[in-house]
Amino acid sequence: MLQFIDFKPFYEAAVKSNLSPFVYLKDKSESTLQDRVADGKKDKIIIFADAACYLTENKKFNESVQLERWWLNTHDEWINNGKNITILCPHPAQTLREELEVKWHIADVHDVMVFLNSHFEGGPLREPMTESLRILVAESEPDLMTIYSDYLSRAGHDVSIATDENRCLELFKKRDFDLVILDTHLIGNIPTNDLAREIVQIEPSQKIIITSTYPSAYVSHKLGNSKSQNYDILQKPFRLSELLKVIKQ
Repeated sequence: MLQFIDFKPFYEAAVKSNLSPFVYLKDKSESTLQDRVADGKKDKIIIFADAACYLTENKKFNESVQLERWWLNTHDEWINNGKNITILCPHPAQTLREELEVKWHIADVHDVMVFLNSHFEGGPLREPMTESLRILVAESEPDLMTIYSDYLSRAGHDVSIATDENRCLELFKKRDFDLVILDTHLIGNIPTNDLAREIVQIEPSQKIIITSTYPSAYVSHKLGNSKSQNYDILQKPFRLSELLKVIKQ
């Protein structure tokens, strides 16, 4: 389902610090998701919200931060309640380049920031890491897969990708990997905890990172019977810098 929404009224309300239209959009999105699940459709919604884009473009930076902090809190609420709803907030790159201090204020109220075409220029990943790792990433979400692959490759790592459990195992058996990143929402019929156990059976010392929208304690409990505790858990949403930090460890 693709739905277009005129965000001009939302922008005009946000300028006045009136977020009631966004509260309505939140409730409407939750209702739509519930209806889709009841109809047996995919339980996922992506909201491409450009009101904040208009705010930054018109130098309404304080209002933009206020709005995006609200979006972040809303997204955290969705994650905690098991609702698969993602918000994408575009910003005009030229405006952000002119207001570097504002850019980092905006960054603080986002889970991930991607600077298209130049998001690594002058950043901490400009120089490759001294140690290049062979990393296998299993992630069903195409957008996240692209971000992982781009980010880790530019950090100097050798990245292989898989979108389901069977392909993940196939690749794992073909070559040695320093690290395997597994998401708990892979497409297929093998639960991620079982996939992790099978990987550990093949290579008991294998380092694994589990990514999930589920709470870390829940994921850890599911993995509790694994013979190896050589894994880390990252709860979504997380910053890519957090992933890189875990990899460095």
